[in-house]
Amino acid sequence: MARAVSVSDERRVASTGEVTASFMFAYIAAIALMAALILWGGLWDWMANTRLLAWLLDAGVIALTDEDQGLIAGVTDAEFYIKSQEPVVWGLVAAVAGMFVSITLLKALQFHGIAQFAGSRANIWQHARAYIYGDGLGKLLPFEFGTATTMASLEAQGTPMSRAGLAIFVGELFTLFEIVVFGLLALYLVGWSAWLYTLLWALLIMGACYFFARRGRSGIFSTVRGGGWGAAWHVIKVLSQRPALLVGLALLSVGSYYLYDIAGYVIVQAYTSESVILHVSTSQLLLAVVSASMARFIQITPGGMGQYEWGFAAALFASGIAAPEAMTIAVLFNFIRYVAQLLLLLVVRLFFGAEASVRQIMDQFRGIQPEPQAAS
Repeated sequence: MARAVSVSDERRVASTGEVTASFMFAYIAAIALMAALILWGGLWDWMANTRLLAWLLDAGVIALTDEDQGLIAGVTDAEFYIKSQEPVVWGLVAAVAGMFVSITLLKALQFHGIAQFAGSRANIWQHARAYIYGDGLGKLLPFEFGTATTMASLEAQGTPMSRAGLAIFVGELFTLFEIVVFGLLALYLVGWSAWLYTLLWALLIMGACYFFARRGRSGIFSTVRGGGWGAAWHVIKVLSQRPALLVGLALLSVGSYYLYDIAGYVIVQAYTSESVILHVSTSQLLLAVVSASMARFIQITPGGMGQYEWGFAAALFASGIAAPEAMTIAVLFNFIRYVAQLLLLLVVRLFFGAEASVRQIMDQFRGIQPEPQAAS
């Protein structure tokens, strides 16, 4: 039974000053990482390949030539102008957005099964709302704020804190499961040497984030990682006693994660034209998704912004894709993902509300233990 599993939750309470300073650092880091990525791939290439340049030209922000009016001098190369005028298959972009929404809904369904396993008595709609709310806010705010949101929502539904923490812990185990399964699939497809070389940068990013998180040692960084490998192994043993649930949760993980690879392929097709060549293989995209997931697993920036894109772009570059194209695909992929899943958050928040207050979420994030309540 899930009742036998426990995850420790001993956390130092983070002060308001610590939270403020940490948030400032996280947002500055995200901006710096994104700026560095775009400069690495080429600013003009980014604007041209994404067609942003066409909008800026139409708005009069950038002048086409030195003789035209604009806040910024003329386009540096005619090639960039030609690329920016190429058509985009917006129907495919909409389909990709639908895939990203579907991924969130599949993960919400999986979270319902996980929360029930952990002992929560809330219904599927409550669990889905808690997951979507946390997942969405986690893209806007740094560190484990999304996790804190989901935990606070579960507690507001009547789930004890220990069981809410267990649900989050099991969810992270399935995230690791996804990375391992598709990482091994990529290994089979590309071989050892290419696999190790491609994932090198993701490992470096992950290591840097782990070092930073370990130095924090506050509620900000240790919301759910107190269980360790012993608790993880115990959860696996308990889940193995319920094979139907285990297989169902695993299939939801595999299905939702594979949609990322499909979404990446469709994005490439939507933006590829005669002048803008973004062709990549499915194995390259698979490695890029795995690399991005590894780079963002220990989230420091809002939603892992910058971490995710660098992991994605570095993997594509290491597999032979030129820097401008690798950067463009990474930025487009995560931008569309952000917009689609944040729109889902907006719909859920406006039409279904939220059970946890801002104060409850912030207390959970800072590591403040809730006051014990009498059992009903």
